[in-house]
Amino acid sequence: MVSLGNKARGAAIFDGLRRIAELGVAAVESRFNFLLMLSQAETERILREHLVARGVSIERPAELIAFSQSGAEATDAVRAVLRHGDGRLEDVRTPYLIDAEGTHATVRRTLRLPFAGVSHEQGFALADLYADGPVAMDEISIHLSEHGFLGIFPMGNGHIRIIASDPSESTATSPPTVDEMQRLLERVVGGMSVTLRDLVWSSRFHVNARMLASLRCGNVFFAGDSAHVHSPAGGQGMNTGIQDAIDLAWKVAFVARGEATPKLLDTYDQDRLPVIRRVLSASEGMLAIAAGEHPLAHRLVAFVAPLFLSMGVVQRIGGATIAETAVHYRASGISMNDNARGNVRAGDRVPELEVRVAGRETRLADLLDPSRLTLLVAGDGSAALGGLFDGEGALARWRAMIDVRAIEPASASAARFVNAFGRGDGVWLVRPDSYVGFAGATASVPALRTWLETWFERA
Repeated sequence: MVSLGNKARGAAIFDGLRRIAELGVAAVESRFNFLLMLSQAETERILREHLVARGVSIERPAELIAFSQSGAEATDAVRAVLRHGDGRLEDVRTPYLIDAEGTHATVRRTLRLPFAGVSHEQGFALADLYADGPVAMDEISIHLSEHGFLGIFPMGNGHIRIIASDPSESTATSPPTVDEMQRLLERVVGGMSVTLRDLVWSSRFHVNARMLASLRCGNVFFAGDSAHVHSPAGGQGMNTGIQDAIDLAWKVAFVARGEATPKLLDTYDQDRLPVIRRVLSASEGMLAIAAGEHPLAHRLVAFVAPLFLSMGVVQRIGGATIAETAVHYRASGISMNDNARGNVRAGDRVPELEVRVAGRETRLADLLDPSRLTLLVAGDGSAALGGLFDGEGALARWRAMIDVRAIEPASASAARFVNAFGRGDGVWLVRPDSYVGFAGATASVPALRTWLETWFERA
């Protein structure tokens, strides 16, 4: 993805042509501390090819035309009928159905689940095309004016994506042309000597901000746009949907393998609903600021934005929020702390840093297996903990699903290691999605055992 995409260091905000503020992501604690401009089509292609390489095939075309569920936890709790491209019907029996089909989800509508929220009257135009002229290729450009909003997203090599408020949307009957996008550009950013050309594709759209009250209905689960939709402000739509899928997928896998209790699936709601609410709230706030055309409101934004975004704490929090590395599950029922050391708590994302394991330095992320649990052990007591997984040890029956890693600070990241994990001994049980489920001291074995019994009692 990195080799194909275009790196942007952040976003710059303009009052017309005047640069007034910027938001960077260089401070984000990740080796990928940049915004990667890559089309969703390319992202999907890469993911499809990765699945094929792992022996997983996607059936296309195949349409879900009917389904029913028994309400029981069983291997055939859901019955679905699929129609294939050749007209053939297939009867599928499965424990669970995951609906990730998008905004106009058939499953959600069939179940008559309320999709609560609002639909905005403001219309927008979206286009992928090429530009000649002074367009920054290393940052997103957000232009605000009394005549609306226009965002330029650099895809690389002169290729850009433009999103703009569109006053003609209510009367338009076809996608915007190059000339129409040029007029929107000049309307918001008068005097910008940029010429648009070679339209790839375009569309008009209205923004909806809606979400389900629950991501589960019996044995049916919802993820991505089937569960929530919001404005593109902040660029968090696809990332949020992918995080939904990752959170749900590892839990379904553990339950399907008989390595976790079915109630683990209830924590999908607990994890993701607070995150979705925050994303919707933030995107609605950004949309209100960007799309507002009242002269007084615009002058207020132009005055406040430079002051607000110049604060270091705002840059740190803002960058982590945009990158979604600030997402946490601390309030979820699966997150448990017992005399935890350092700043990493249950529900937090494991920090990205270098550690020392068995005398060699490696990235902490490389120690985590996305199909298993990982127990990180810091300080003294790693040998004793290892013994608890052997023979008749207190944790022996979970040995097959847990990797134990004794970690020490690497020389280059010693200060960050101490900040994250403290100076004493400690244990952190990391979920397959790189979030901490349990955090405690080495003496917290009874509490850790209780946590494991609650969620990962083998069938």
